[in-house]
Amino acid sequence: MAGQAAGAAAMAIPPAEVLPRDISAYREGNTGTDYVFRFDSGRSGPAVGVAGLTHGNEICGMTAVTALLDAGIRPERGSLVLWLGNVAAYERLRADDPANQTLHRFVDRDMNRAWGDDVVHGDRDSVEARRVRELLPFVDGLDSLLDIHSTTFCERPFFVGPGLPRNRALADAIGVPPTQVFMRGSQYSGLTMAERGRFGDPGAQATCIAVECGTHLSRAAGLVAQEVVLRFLAHHGILPAGAAPPPAPRGPPARYEIRQVFRPATDGARFARAFAPFEEVSEGEPLVLDGEDVFAAPFDRCTILMPSPRPARGRDMVTLAAPLA
Repeated sequence: MAGQAAGAAAMAIPPAEVLPRDISAYREGNTGTDYVFRFDSGRSGPAVGVAGLTHGNEICGMTAVTALLDAGIRPERGSLVLWLGNVAAYERLRADDPANQTLHRFVDRDMNRAWGDDVVHGDRDSVEARRVRELLPFVDGLDSLLDIHSTTFCERPFFVGPGLPRNRALADAIGVPPTQVFMRGSQYSGLTMAERGRFGDPGAQATCIAVECGTHLSRAAGLVAQEVVLRFLAHHGILPAGAAPPPAPRGPPARYEIRQVFRPATDGARFARAFAPFEEVSEGEPLVLDGEDVFAAPFDRCTILMPSPRPARGRDMVTLAAPLA
């Protein structure tokens, strides 16, 4: 009973601590593409990027990207690209009651499931596919990319991305947060930015990793995002001398592997009970009531990640992971 009570508390959408603000001052960018900035050092080095607002309600990414722009950060070597992605969804969030924050993840389709060529070439109508096409020239030219996200319920920050050795090495090098979640093959309902092209190619060197910084409208998520960005840039030698943060505390990372992403067959699907993020459940425990069907935990120590507050037929409802030794 105590576990269920804890789960119920974690599943309640946290109140808004920060509100979205007007970001129209950043619209023009400096690339000819709205909300995209590129700075070149004129010296050899990696092409590095930071993406904020891949989802409209994840304002910690906006906080981190605009902080870099406001501070006038320029790369010491290589080049740096900064952008705000789904501004259309963000503007809807800004115009709405923050209590409806979960409605404004996207306008037409999830922008972080829209990076496959089937969407890029096939979807001519959605707001998100059009924005992906605008961003592609910048994304495809990068050697390393940090994609900043937040979640509805989970206060615990973590990295997430393809389970390639170079992704693990990057997460280890950044050091914060110490929790890492890796995908085993493509699991989601569309290709993520971290899986596109060279990022997902085992034989390539380009690396994209996402960081989930905490809950959507929390102050803590914005602080985490800014720290992770600085550590990411310092790792690549982008920051000027003296601007790098102190070394991160070292300890063994907590690693998980995504085993399954459940998508319901009905619009009325609901969780069997409240689950806390990173809660482990036993094989066979009911997780989702999906019409007349019950979806149960498919393996032991099944770890609950990113449960959706608005389940819908065919959409990602909950990510299931297993702890790695």
